[in-house]
Amino acid sequence: GYQCGPCPEGLTGNGVTCSDIDECRYSPCFPGVRCVNTAPGFQCETCPPGYTGQTVQGVGLSYAKSNKQVCLDIDECQNGGLGLCVPNSHCINTLGSYRCGQCKPGYTGDQTR
Repeated sequence: GYQCGPCPEGLTGNGVTCSDIDECRYSPCFPGVRCVNTAPGFQCETCPPGYTGQTVQGVGLSYAKSNKQVCLDIDECQNGGLGLCVPNSHCINTLGSYRCGQCKPGYTGDQTR
């Protein structure tokens, strides 16, 4: 007779019958990023707006568990937030975005003019 080896990476079963492992069940993607099960394998879509990082794709549970997608907050206020807030107001970085704060000392206004 013959004997089958183990199922290929990304699949599970007895070697005769193999079925896809859904790596997305193990949350390899950054929170809020869609995970696509590619049978076999998975792919994380791009980081959300206001974040930067790589897309991630791979095959197998061990890969999905050890190669989580990392998305880092973009500091929109770096370099003073030029052009984002009106002159002489404070740019305040927030997770995934920014907001314009109060006017600098000696200035008055409503952050729009």
